[in-house]
Amino acid sequence: MSQEIKNTIIPFGKYHGKKLDQVPLKYLDWCIGQDDLMARYLEFHTKLTTYLSLPYVKDLLEKEFEDD
Repeated sequence: MSQEIKNTIIPFGKYHGKKLDQVPLKYLDWCIGQDDLMARYLEFHTKLTTYLSLPYVKDLLEKEFEDD
């Protein structure tokens, strides 16, 4: 399942057409907080939420924000 989630394609914006694991985590974190945007892309929102909750992604995201 994690492979399927990683291969989810971004359906909008700067990274349109890219897979989740090809996009900066800070951008994905920003996306998840955009309620209007996520409301338009409910299936993507579900997959993005699942991706960001994967243990290795959570660890990477925490490290990303430690550096700020």
